[in-house]
Amino acid sequence: AVQAGGDRAAGCGRTVYRELENEDLLDYKALYSYIKERLCQDKMTYIFLDEIQNVASFEKAIDSLYVKDNTDVYITGSNSYPLSGELETLLTDLTL
Repeated sequence: AVQAGGDRAAGCGRTVYRELENEDLLDYKALYSYIKERLCQDKMTYIFLDEIQNVASFEKAIDSLYVKDNTDVYITGSNSYPLSGELETLLTDLTL
């Protein structure tokens, strides 16, 4: 699932990329564009990405979101891959 926004009044929402109508978000570029369009420009945007390992090359989208002003990115997953030491290498300069 993807959740982005500063607060509900500002249009924060929830999107499940495992739902068929959102299947295109399993592409890291589409996911990045989708989230970028929903960033709150003048206040903090909290981005929660669950089961992110389902998105091929997700680390590219995460890196690009992380360096934006006023963003705070949280990722979770039940697969052992995101918990491995490789994740630290893939997500350069981030605090895990």
